Amino acid sequence: MTNRKAIPENVQANIMENSAARCAVCYGTRMNTDAVYPVPGFQLAHIDQNAANNAENNLALLCLPCHSMYDSSFKQTKNYRPENIRRWRDQLYADVAANRLPPPMIYPQCAAAVTQVSQPAPDPHVSLLREFLRKAGQITQVLCSDGTFLSICIEHNRLEYIEDNFSQWLTNPLRSRRGDIAALQDEFIRVLMEFARSYEYLGTLDDAPPHIIPIGYFNDIGHAIKVPQQYCCGELFHVIDVRDEWIRKTLTRLSDIYHDLDRLAMD
Repeated sequence: MTNRKAIPENVQANIMENSAARCAVCYGTRMNTDAVYPVPGFQLAHIDQNAANNAENNLALLCLPCHSMYDSSFKQTKNYRPENIRRWRDQLYADVAANRLPPPMIYPQCAAAVTQVSQPAPDPHVSLLREFLRKAGQITQVLCSDGTFLSICIEHNRLEYIEDNFSQWLTNPLRSRRGDIAALQDEFIRVLMEFARSYEYLGTLDDAPPHIIPIGYFNDIGHAIKVPQQYCCGELFHVIDVRDEWIRKTLTRLSDIYHDLDRLAMD
């Protein structure tokens, strides 16, 4: 027998109105913020995953794919955390309340009823920045979700994602030609590459920078790079503590720059 109870109609209406029929996860990860939204197919998700808790603050509007993913369990990757859903929902609510959403899209079947639509031409710099944020947001979210666990483990595909999307940055087509945007993008890539290269150091523990564990101390086990158990003591223990602190600062800086860019993309 399930403990699920019907969500009151007024609560459903409040959430739909407050979110402007947008998925909190899609909006939070900036996958769908343009005028093509809203799309059909939404469900109300219980953030604490307790179907009996229908408190409005425990509910968020999610599209079907995001709801399915959030309710799933993964063995080797991390899922979104309840705090992620709350933060993204609250940011979406704030943007809706402040009228920071894109204008509604005029669909072809409605065009005949519109005598004249006057909209400003989209800023190409902002459009390019949004494309950059779609790629940058994915790696930022993954790295920040792992936190200091990255001291002793990183998925190969994360390093490959960084290399595939952001190497040769100065000639990358996603680099803006607007000075304020380019400066933040360059700083974001510098921090991201500094992080990625901290897994490529080939020296010894003695000559490595204080926050670096040389690659020779890691074991390649197919899907991840891990420090062998015999090294998790003694002098390496101190290095891991120092690296944890460096990772916290690095990820905080990466996240701050991302959100600065995101604010520019919302103008």
